[in-house]
Amino acid sequence: MADRNRLKPRSRRPHTLRRPARSAALVVAVHETRADYPMWGKAKIAVLLRRHGHAISESTTGRILKTLMERGAVTPVPTLRRNGPRAARRLRPYARRLPRGRKPTSPGEIVQLDTLTVSPHTDRPAIKQFTAHDPVTKWTCAQAWRRATAHNAKRFLDKLQADMPFPIEAIQVDGGSEFKADFETECQRRGIDLFELPPRSPKLNGHVERNNGAWRYEFYASWDLPDDNLDHVNRWIDAFADEFNTFRPHQALGGHTPAEYLARHTAEEPPHGGRHAEPSHVPRDRSPAAGRLRAAIEVPENAKLTFIAGQVGIDKDGNVPADFAAQADLAWRNCIAVLAFNSMRIKDMVKITHFITDPANLPAYNEVRGKYLGEERPASTLLIVAGLTRPDLLVEVEMVAAIQC
Repeated sequence: MADRNRLKPRSRRPHTLRRPARSAALVVAVHETRADYPMWGKAKIAVLLRRHGHAISESTTGRILKTLMERGAVTPVPTLRRNGPRAARRLRPYARRLPRGRKPTSPGEIVQLDTLTVSPHTDRPAIKQFTAHDPVTKWTCAQAWRRATAHNAKRFLDKLQADMPFPIEAIQVDGGSEFKADFETECQRRGIDLFELPPRSPKLNGHVERNNGAWRYEFYASWDLPDDNLDHVNRWIDAFADEFNTFRPHQALGGHTPAEYLARHTAEEPPHGGRHAEPSHVPRDRSPAAGRLRAAIEVPENAKLTFIAGQVGIDKDGNVPADFAAQADLAWRNCIAVLAFNSMRIKDMVKITHFITDPANLPAYNEVRGKYLGEERPASTLLIVAGLTRPDLLVEVEMVAAIQC
């Protein structure tokens, strides 16, 4: 038996194999180039990478492509040819594949976009909602349309940049047609990087997918929308987004709201320049001295003013909570709903007048006011009054808001 084993040929495989010396950046470069040119082989890809400053040979390119094919990250050219010309991904004029392992670490670095189809009224047309979600701060905004088209997605960019309280550096989308054509061109014009997800990878859009679940069940299934008029629906969408961003606690943020998390993040890191560093519609501070609230605010000449009548702690069913803090919280939520109905938000307030019947409730009121104001500092007047229109009402809040026309 031993003699027979001696006759078997020995393996010529080296005892010590050479490990690849290529960098992760080089692998990413090969992967992205092949994604842009799916029919190219190692020779063409190597030439293109050398033009861009990469020191890479044709053989190294081939070995990297082989590794990517074994992982399933790259489809072999013969497979693409067998499946027909449509199997090759059409080139995008501006969008790029999302780099492998790329995850945002700062607000606005990569905002995820997706669409949501809902039918609040079964006998009426469905609503197509564009949803944006920032994975770092959990900040969301949305807008409803009848059709999810590239033209409507392009118009949604106006709302996205207006509602997100930080600059948008990049947007992440799936391969849907609504995120191509006009939308892609507009992202390029605005200087916003556009990343397209690889096919069959919904997990990479998991943040906005979960956020769509909140919109579906916490808003459409829970809020009583009076009709399906898109102007009205979008005003209620703004109201829910404001509640989601400034009132709803998030477990992923340690029980804080996105507004609270963003305020802490901004305090820890100095703000960088950008579109929202000094919003043109924010009135100028004319306070003679520093303080939590401003003493005076100058409103631009072309501003649109909205005067909100005093809101009290009465819910939609006419109930008045007996607890002062609950009344104050409800009064502020009613104010926010009126702001949203007029396409405004907390940051658009320029003047607040508070009416309280008992000075002993001031500590509780200051806590509620601070929760909703966050870092905003409108001009403010607080009055202690003998009573309101009903003896069971303990607090009333009146506002003036301004936005640039």
